[in-house]
Amino acid sequence: MSEIKIRQLNENDWPQYREIRMEALAKESECFTTSEDESKFISENWIERITNKNGAIFGLFDKGQIIGVTSIHRENDDPRSYRAWMGQSYIKAEYRGYHLSDLLFETRIAWAKEQGNIIALVVAHREDNEVSKKVIQHYGFKYIGSRTKTYVDGEQAKSLVYERPL
Repeated sequence: MSEIKIRQLNENDWPQYREIRMEALAKESECFTTSEDESKFISENWIERITNKNGAIFGLFDKGQIIGVTSIHRENDDPRSYRAWMGQSYIKAEYRGYHLSDLLFETRIAWAKEQGNIIALVVAHREDNEVSKKVIQHYGFKYIGSRTKTYVDGEQAKSLVYERPL
């Protein structure tokens, strides 16, 4: 595990980002919501997402191979927003259990601090996702409410929302 690195993705990383994102949606469809059919994205869609100036997407790499992904973006993609949403977190199954989610959280928190005007972070998880709940609470997020969402698996379920000051 000593060669695990995390870095912000750039436009040249779109094929690897597409690969890991599609894997996440297929293998963990009960954990993700999406408003778009990402399977129909073309290269420009992936590049646009990666290069969004109101957020960042980070890749987790082992010896140059992508093994995880996570994102953060300003609320409503508004550059003036003081809140940022964290999401898209996924780590390949064989890399779980090594506290790599700490890298995902710490990297996104650092990105938010670098922006200079973000004062709160928001994250959500499906009601029955106890692993996400545990990590979210470990990083000081407090429950603020819920909403019903449709997940990629087609099920509607409560999404529990948490917030913490930066």
